Formats: sequence, structure tokens, C-alpha cells
Amino acid sequence: MLVSELIDKKVFVGKTLRGVALGVGVSLKTSAVKYLLCANIEHHSKMNPQADFAVSVSAIERIGEEGIVLSKLRTLFPKNCAKLFLQRPVFSEEGLFLGGLVDLELREFTIVKLYTDRGGAYPFSAVAAATDAVILKKMPPYPIGQRIPAYASLRILHKEEPVVTRSVLKEAMRKQSLVRFTLSLPPFEESL
Repeated sequence: MLVSELIDKKVFVGKTLRGVALGVGVSLKTSAVKYLLCANIEHHSKMNPQADFAVSVSAIERIGEEGIVLSKLRTLFPKNCAKLFLQRPVFSEEGLFLGGLVDLELREFTIVKLYTDRGGAYPFSAVAAATDAVILKKMPPYPIGQRIPAYASLRILHKEEPVVTRSVLKEAMRKQSLVRFTLSLPPFEESL
């Protein structure tokens, strides 16, 4: 499911129209969608989305063509979450503009990827901050403990690139040989 499938859908409690969905409140730690950010119909603006109220995703009874139906309307104040709205700018850690946020991929109300209008797809674990803009952090190429891809393994076997694996680190710590260097200073020359 994509977040764009939720945006601009009418929000009902029973058969009573209560508002329209604008965005989601997401935990940056777990990537779980905690809240559905909504606006009253009369305050709804696509250009400058402002949430009037938030409801827990646990209150969602069903999502259909007619809209989002809630089991109950208990508005909450979103805590410990990033408020994500589409069309926010996305920047790299270095400040490079990567495009506007066009969609977020959901799996069981957990965000796994974000997509930009420039064709970029980034894992949600790369999000460092999200307010008026989304800022992505630099991701390590091979986090410790992750399997090394086959093409990289071939380079290592042929000694083209050095790599530090978990077993290499453990052995170096056991031998207490993590850092080795020799200090060589140039000869001292006195100048006047």
C-alpha cells in the first residue's frame, strides 16, 4: 500500500463525515505509522496541508473507495512522531536537493521506502529528520553483520579492496591489534 492511497480520502465515523486525510504521523525509530493526520473539510488545502486533528491508526476499521472508516473518533495529540505530508522537499545530509516527496511505501502500516519526484527511492531507515523537509542520512554500504554481495566478495578474494568483517574485527580485538602505526618524524632542522 502507498500513502498516496490514503491522502485526500474522506474520513468517516460510521456514516458521519468528519474530515479528510492529509498525512501520517510516523515513529522515526520504528518506522511505524502511528497516526492519521486529518483536517476538517472547510480547512482542507492541498497547497499548504495543516492537520486539525490526528487519530490513531488502530481506530481504522477499513479503507475503501468511499473513504477511511474509523471505529471511533478519539482525537489525539501526536507524540514522538514525525509528521509527513506529500510534496515536502527531500535533502541529503550534505544539503543536496533530491526532489519532492511523492509517496511512501507501507507494509502493515510500517514505512519501508520513500519516493521522490526525481525518481529516487530511499529506505525509510535513511530518514534522519522530517518536519518542513525530509533530511536523509548517509547509509553505510555494508552495515556490520550484513551479508556482503557476491560482486564485492570477488573483489575481496582478488585483493582489490580491503574489507573489515565482523570476524576480522573480533580477531583484531582478541589480539589487541586494532591500531598499528609507526611514528617516523622527519629529522629536526634548525632554521633561523
